[in-house]
Order: sequence, then structure tokens, then C-alpha cells
Amino acid sequence: MSQTMEPKLDSIESRFAMHDRAQTVSATYDDSFECREGNWKIMRHKVTMHHFTPSPGVTLSPPV
Repeated sequence: MSQTMEPKLDSIESRFAMHDRAQTVSATYDDSFECREGNWKIMRHKVTMHHFTPSPGVTLSPPV
């Protein structure tokens, strides 16, 4: 027997560098979960990208 949980909508904004270029990305994700034999698992993971923007002229410091 399985149980389901109401979908969870969350958002993320991240800034990162790739190939010496700074980027900003914003997205939401909508996860649905299901419990089978006492273990909760993601049964559906939907990501919606809102923007993926380069940041010209921005230099990020290397990791410490």
C-alpha cells in the first residue's frame, strides 16, 4: 500500500561561475512524494526555469 503527499512547490536562485563567466539562474521546482513500505521517495520532480542570465563584467573569487 502506498501513501502520497501533497505536492511541494519551492524556489531557488543561484549564482555561479562557469568558464570564467558569472551566471544567475532562478527556478521553481514542484515535487510530489510517495511513501512505499515506510520509505518516502520523490515520485515526480518538475523544474520550471524562470531566467538564466549572464553577468558580464562580474568576477567571482575562487573557492577558499
